[in-house]
Parts: sequence; structure tokens; C-alpha cells
Amino acid sequence: MTDLSDADMTQLLQSVTETFDFDSQPLLLLKRKGEVLAKLYSRLGQQNQFIQFLAQETAQPQEKRRQFAMYGFEIMSELHLTEEQMTSNKKDFQAIFQKMLNDESIQVRTSALKAITAFISGIDNQDVVMEFEPILGLLIDTVSKALQTDEEQGTHALDSLGELTGAHPEVWKNTTVKLLDVVS
Repeated sequence: MTDLSDADMTQLLQSVTETFDFDSQPLLLLKRKGEVLAKLYSRLGQQNQFIQFLAQETAQPQEKRRQFAMYGFEIMSELHLTEEQMTSNKKDFQAIFQKMLNDESIQVRTSALKAITAFISGIDNQDVVMEFEPILGLLIDTVSKALQTDEEQGTHALDSLGELTGAHPEVWKNTTVKLLDVVS
């Protein structure tokens, strides 16, 4: 993609976007398309447009669309957003993550947990990370519920919790008892 002009990347972006079919395509394919879109939007310097698209997807009634949106936030956080971009928009991201952690679907909540882990892990400033403390209880609740309802989702959720703990162990200082209950 490095040899493509902005016009070519814009055309490719439109072409990929037009191929989305949330009704018939499997989530894995949709995620791969999301990765391509994330890269294209980033190369064009239009990350905010992709984030707006993802935010709109979180309001859709289809579970698959909300899962896709959380995966998109995860990819953007890991690969395409700078710490400054994440820090300056932390309140917007926190609101979206909190909404998705309260979703009725455990798959969406687990996807949100992964996105939050990627997002918080991309921030080095401990004070900014600690601003996410209000949603930590929801993260632990998500892991607990995932372990009870779907072993595979529970394992993924527990892995994400481990990644977050590895990156920022200090986030758990006020929820240690609850965290130990889930882990044990």
C-alpha cells in the first residue's frame, strides 16, 4: 500500500467499505476488512473518520456489528493511534467502552474488554490510565460472566485481563479483592 496514491487509497477504501455485508459474512472476514480499513484510514491521516464509523456501529442492533466495532477500536488502539490521540479523546472512548461493557451480549462485552485492554496498554501516563478506574469493575464482571457462560470467551477475557495487568498493574489497587475472587 505504500506505492498507492491518496486517490488510489481513497478508491480502495470505498471499494472495501461497499463489500461489507453484516448479514451474511462471518465475523472473521469482517474483522479482516476492518484491518484493511484501519490501515487505509491511517495512511490517509483520517483515523477520526474511522473512529466515527466504529462509534456508529456500536449503536447498531446486530451483535456482529457491535463486535466488529470493538475489534476496530482494538486494532486502532494497538496499531494506528498515538498516545496523544488516545489521551486527548479518552472521555469519548471511555463512554463507548462503558456502553459496550453493559451490552446484553457476552461476546460484545468480551470484545469491549479486549479493546479497552489495547487502548489502556497504549497509554504510558499512569494518571491518564487511572482515569479509567470507574470501568474496572465492569471489566472484572465481564471476565466473571464470560467464564460462567462460555469457556472460550472466558479464556479470552482472562487473557486480556492478564495483558492489562502486565501493562498497568496499578489499576487494580482499589479492586484487588474483586480481582482475586475472579482469578481464583
